[in-house]
Amino acid sequence: MFPFQMPGGGELLVIVAIIVVLFGSNKALSAAKDLGKEVYKLKKDVDELKDEVKDTIDIRK
Repeated sequence: MFPFQMPGGGELLVIVAIIVVLFGSNKALSAAKDLGKEVYKLKKDVDELKDEVKDTIDIRK
């Protein structure tokens, strides 16, 4: 259905290598760390929202 597929392991390594070359290892590692923190926060917020919706549904029953 989609013209592109997710890259495999080797392709991901090439992409990471290009990012390190373009931005330098310190900036690339910092960006990856920041991205990981944001993903963690997003998952936490989604879980909290699910709990709130579940509690609201339980209260209405």
